[in-house]
Formats: sequence, C-alpha cells, structure tokens
Amino acid sequence: MSGPLRPIMPGYLPHVLGQLMNLLNYWLIDHLRPLDMTPQQFRVLQVLAAKKVANIGELSRDVVVEQSVISRIVDQLEEKGYAFRKRRALNARIVDVRPTPQGNEALRAIEPHARAIVAETMRVLSKREAEHLIEMMERMYRHLGADRRVLTSRPLLQAPTRSA
Repeated sequence: MSGPLRPIMPGYLPHVLGQLMNLLNYWLIDHLRPLDMTPQQFRVLQVLAAKKVANIGELSRDVVVEQSVISRIVDQLEEKGYAFRKRRALNARIVDVRPTPQGNEALRAIEPHARAIVAETMRVLSKREAEHLIEMMERMYRHLGADRRVLTSRPLLQAPTRSA
C-alpha cells in the first residue's frame, strides 16, 4: 500500500467499515500465513473457541456469513486439523463443530497479534471514545440483527430493464 489512506466514500458507513475491516485483515494476514489460515477461518475459529461447540447455523449467525460459506470454511478448518464435526447423539440431523487442541493452539498463537492490531487501531481514540464506538456499533448490530423486518419492510428494488 502506498500513499495516505482515506475513505473513497467518506460518511458512507458500509464503505468505511468495509475499508477498516479489510485493513485490519491486511495487517492480520502476515500472522495467519504461517498457520495457513485466512481471516475468515480465523473468525470462525474465534467463535468456536468462545462457544466451545456450535452448529453451522449458529456459526453462520455469529460470524454473519452465509451457511454455505461457513460449511466451506469448516471443511478447510477440518482439513488443517483445526476443527472437527460430530453428529449430535440425540439428533443426528444436527452436526456440531468443535475446535481441536491444534485449533485452540493456533488461536492462542494468533490472539496476541490480533489484539495488538486492534489496540493500535484504537490508539487514536480516547478510552471513552473507544468505549463509545464499541457501544454504538454493538447497538447497531443488535438493531439490525434483532428483526429482519426492519430491512425487508420496503419492497426490494428491481433490476433496471434494458431498453432495446
């Protein structure tokens, strides 16, 4: 990356958040590479470590990624030995995913670097500003996550039709 970074679309929340998330991932990738892990795999592994066990639907909800993508990520984590799946004894239709000891070890190796990246990111804010930012973002997340009708109460846009 060269030159000073700035939002291309200042004030447009999805763009600014996306740029910030991509930049955080950019700095994290160097620490993930030796473990052959992607940022998405890292996020799924973080959720698994926090919850100890989760099914694909729960991971999809908690990571906020489509179930089909989560399934592929879990496949990749299994191939690397970082996670494993097991059918539930009382309901074989549900498959639980758990981190392996190797997955927990990889996460422990990465966590200090991830936390340092976040700390450096937040360093430009006062303690109160940082707390307030997290509080506001969590509130927006809960608002949108609580009731999808907020997002679907208006008719969806239709693709423009081509004129001949």
